[in-house]
Amino acid sequence: MIAIVYDEIQKLIKDGPGKDILEKSRKDFTTTYEQYVQLKNSSYWSGVAAFYYESGFDYMVDYGNALRTVKPDEIQAFAKNVFSQGNLIEIKMDPAK
Repeated sequence: MIAIVYDEIQKLIKDGPGKDILEKSRKDFTTTYEQYVQLKNSSYWSGVAAFYYESGFDYMVDYGNALRTVKPDEIQAFAKNVFSQGNLIEIKMDPAK
């Protein structure tokens, strides 16, 4: 299983995400975001405020736009940057006996 994950990471670095995967991901993230926004309880607003304070990213305004406009080459460049740092941890979980 670990080898499969590493193979997929290398494919992402080499080729970027496929168009079909990107569109499916956009749809899934949009659905999740819309469900999350409908909650609008105190933990939601706390999270939005904390994220803005820490990153300057206005989740309410910028998330949908970022999701719609992200390009495959940007994801590929991000993957190259993150995974070339060597900061990886392998965690293996075995079922309880």
